[in-house]
Amino acid sequence: IGSAEVPIAVGDPQPPSFRADGTLGPGSHGTAVAQIIADMAPEATIHLLAVDTALSLVDALNYVAEAGYQVACVPLGLVDGPFDDTHVVCQAVQRARAAGCLVVVAAGNFAQRHWEGDFTDRNHNGFNEFATGVEGMTFSFAAPQQFQAYLSWFETAGPETDQDYDLELYNAAGIRVAASAYSQNGDDPPADVLIANVAAGTYTLRIRNVSASGVAHFQLFVPGFDLPTTLQKKERSLSVPAVSSYALAVGATRGSTLDTTPLNVPMIAVDALEPFSSRGPTVDGRTKPDMLGPDVVSTSLTGVEAGEALNPFIGTSAAAAHVAGGAALLYSEDKQRLASDLAAALTSFAYNYWKLPILSGTPPTGMTPGQDNNYGWGRLILRFATGFDNKPPEITIIFPSSGQTILERVPSLIALIRDATTGVDPDTIQLSLDGVARTGFSYDISTGVLTYTVSSPLSYGPHSFALRAADKASNMSDWVYTTFQVIPPAIASGLQLITLPYKNVLNPDPSSIFLPPASGIIRLVRWLPIDTQYSKYHIYPDPWASLTPPDCIGDDPT
Repeated sequence: IGSAEVPIAVGDPQPPSFRADGTLGPGSHGTAVAQIIADMAPEATIHLLAVDTALSLVDALNYVAEAGYQVACVPLGLVDGPFDDTHVVCQAVQRARAAGCLVVVAAGNFAQRHWEGDFTDRNHNGFNEFATGVEGMTFSFAAPQQFQAYLSWFETAGPETDQDYDLELYNAAGIRVAASAYSQNGDDPPADVLIANVAAGTYTLRIRNVSASGVAHFQLFVPGFDLPTTLQKKERSLSVPAVSSYALAVGATRGSTLDTTPLNVPMIAVDALEPFSSRGPTVDGRTKPDMLGPDVVSTSLTGVEAGEALNPFIGTSAAAAHVAGGAALLYSEDKQRLASDLAAALTSFAYNYWKLPILSGTPPTGMTPGQDNNYGWGRLILRFATGFDNKPPEITIIFPSSGQTILERVPSLIALIRDATTGVDPDTIQLSLDGVARTGFSYDISTGVLTYTVSSPLSYGPHSFALRAADKASNMSDWVYTTFQVIPPAIASGLQLITLPYKNVLNPDPSSIFLPPASGIIRLVRWLPIDTQYSKYHIYPDPWASLTPPDCIGDDPT
């Protein structure tokens, strides 16, 4: 591990291996994951738990629960089913989460390697049709390969079944060269696996009805190879345990401009969703993944393992490692944070188009506000999450102030909107005048000043002005209100004007109190020539027109 730039604490015992051979295994995939976590959280204590089967993964997760780990990263996926919380590995994830550990799981790299559908046999020859008239999936290999395919039909059969289907592989001459040949006799799970070492050439994968009613809904995964494009089903392509309700499932978004074409991975825009990243929903209708992390990052390792290149590191394992490292950082910031707190912070502040545009132009295809089955809540970002920014912007309405009486029927309404942490998101500002949403206001992001000039003269009488806004961490403020009234400047017939001079004010000339009667109400009005920002007329209860104005000198200014 040390050679891969993953620090080893002196005197920190490594946990036992959960592999059958008792070793950490021959590969470097887990070490590459650990390297990313170490880069994200340099002071974290990192342990590698080696597994080689589903049951060994269960043992490792049970160890995590008992040992009191805060964060676990599971950079692998099983495709044998069932694809819900009943899978034994998902149950182990639930136990680990109940013990206080946040289990971060790679969503899987199977969006282009998954097909699902109902058994269909229109010509009654016993073979399933993947599409109308298409009874086989074709794969071509330039060199000898190990071919694997996983078929399951838990959704229609339940945990045990006597509905028997087989996977069969045929060569270009139409000769069957391999079959799953696992019999379902009533007490067997509805799942088959085909593993075959094949020579270079073209092969066709089929599903045969051996002894079944023909009512089945299939999930088919071919982990090592992309399916024919027309047969790929990106939906419900999540692996186990990413489907767990208790796992933080992480898909992959392109994290750099490093060249991936030598690895037969097309170049895409930074922050674009990786085409292979597994998508939701789950088979029982839950929205997944939970969020995205970046891949295509450099490591000190080389090669391709578990279907993922290690330098640059491509795949949802790299993405999950970034999120797990982010969770470790958040825990180090406040060790009172629970697994639920860490998950809430990571998903709440995840970065998507509606918080800040991560791609120029229109929103990416398949991305919706909130969580969706492609992007989850968005891509990992810690600038917002650190410190748990849950405070909305501060809004102060400057003019008119609450209760103020004004003479202008076409006033400019002015407010101050500021957020000291992540900044105000101008696209979220909402303005209401007399209960009607208004647009056409201006907002200066550098000063925080919002100005709205009403578009048509206001009626005489009371009015209301309200604002709210969110910051770039999506904290939306409550509505902030002010009420004011507009009165005519004309003086009614009868008593016309009484003028009383102010005394003991900073600028006494020509400071006066005018008392014109209007609608039977005596109003105090002050002409304030020093006011160059707003109206020079100030009308009680405006404090500048009160008997104790802000510019008074002494205890008895009037």
